[in-house]
Amino acid sequence: MADLGARVDALLEELEGELADGASAELAEARAALAGPLRVAVAGWMKVGKSTLLNALLGEPLAATDAGECTRALTVYRYGAEPAVVVVDDDGVRHERPVARAAGGELEIDLGLGPERVRLVEVSWPLAALGGVTYLDTPGLESPSPGLAARARRALLGELAGVGVDAVVYLLRHLHASDLSFLEAFAVAPRADAGPVNAVGVLARADEVGGGRLDASAAAERVADRYRHDPRLRRLVQTVVPVNGLLGVAAGRLSADDRAALGAVAELAPERRAVVLRSAELFVAAPEPAAVAPLHRAELVRRLGPYGVRLAAGWLASGSGAEAQVGEVLWRASGVPELRALLQERFAARAGALKARSALLAAERAAASCEGPQRQRLLAAVEAVAANAPELAELGVLNLLRLAPPGLPADLLEEAEGLLGGYGAGAAERLGVPSTAGPSALAEAARAAAQRWRGISESPWGDLGAARTARVVLRACEGLVAALSDGGGPPPAPGPADQQRGSPTSAGQPDGGA
Repeated sequence: MADLGARVDALLEELEGELADGASAELAEARAALAGPLRVAVAGWMKVGKSTLLNALLGEPLAATDAGECTRALTVYRYGAEPAVVVVDDDGVRHERPVARAAGGELEIDLGLGPERVRLVEVSWPLAALGGVTYLDTPGLESPSPGLAARARRALLGELAGVGVDAVVYLLRHLHASDLSFLEAFAVAPRADAGPVNAVGVLARADEVGGGRLDASAAAERVADRYRHDPRLRRLVQTVVPVNGLLGVAAGRLSADDRAALGAVAELAPERRAVVLRSAELFVAAPEPAAVAPLHRAELVRRLGPYGVRLAAGWLASGSGAEAQVGEVLWRASGVPELRALLQERFAARAGALKARSALLAAERAAASCEGPQRQRLLAAVEAVAANAPELAELGVLNLLRLAPPGLPADLLEEAEGLLGGYGAGAAERLGVPSTAGPSALAEAARAAAQRWRGISESPWGDLGAARTARVVLRACEGLVAALSDGGGPPPAPGPADQQRGSPTSAGQPDGGA
């Protein structure tokens, strides 16, 4: 069976040849997005740390973090062989802007027009982190300008011309009604790429959860775990992880002088060090360590936060390692490595399916714009591609499991989510076995899962959602068996009954249809 992306691209090409210019232009954009990198939006309240987290993910402090005009515009960061900045206005006119960077490395972008007139800012940069992902840095959802806040929501829901989103990283500090209302809108939006299966929550500024104390990481993990199990949030995001973006940015940018300064703090007597580090103000004003100037101390607090300074000094004082290693310690403590791995496991690993689903929505819209027999024929062609894509069936059921759980026992719902790739797309993650398991152990686990779900699928479920879930999970198990067995081929394609009827995008909607 041809690759899903290739089949979707062929469908889009066929539709392009039949439709009028307007629809054809949208299909051309959809084809470009299908061939391009995964598009991940970073969203949340104002001042929650979106741009700081983005800089940590990029490994380069490109995104402005102050409250200037640039943070009020939707900004797209994509890979480019040469640095470039383009401002796109509301009329779609592109304005090239000079590339200038502040002393700290952040881009200084002169928009050249009022932020209300800016559709988006495109930043191209030769960064490895942008090789497979395009990031969208969104204006704060609680923007002082209602128009700008609405624009952020439209962009994330794909209603802003020229911009689409395959996945979203949503930052929150405290769980507010506005967080839930936005995520709810994203989850049930009439889009192919919307749903909890491609949304991840981040407990931002995690060091502040514990007041910057040395146990702040543990306190933040407890809060994140509570959010992960909160039924209001669990149905809207895959998971919630604590992240300290400030620490993630600073960890890789410590100079030799910075490390020496932290070493000088570590050399203070434990009692004195505890007093000096009691607050940021005390640390800056204290007479010791005399070797570290007050301005340098203030800079360390600004870049690392009180928690980062305490953590670095405490680690060095413990004798666990040398000054040269302190950046790696801070990097691990930031939570950014775990978030990067999560994005790889949950988003990048199924990028093809996410992008294909978005492209099929564009195809469906284009086909629906026709009339008469042509409309019916083209819609049938779109549905035929969707109905023979097990990847899309999996995404649809994963969304269903969160948004409107079918009538299966709780243990089967959890197992179904795992087998469909909800906890990672690899065979070991799906089967719930150790990552060190060998091929034979994986194949045996897959056969056992297939046998178990064959029986479940044959049970007389009165709930249509439960019956559909069991069929799709069985298909996934059979695909694992085929892929893991000697000479096994790709997973067999599901029939039309394994997709909800009428739309390739309705598979992500919580109506529970069979």
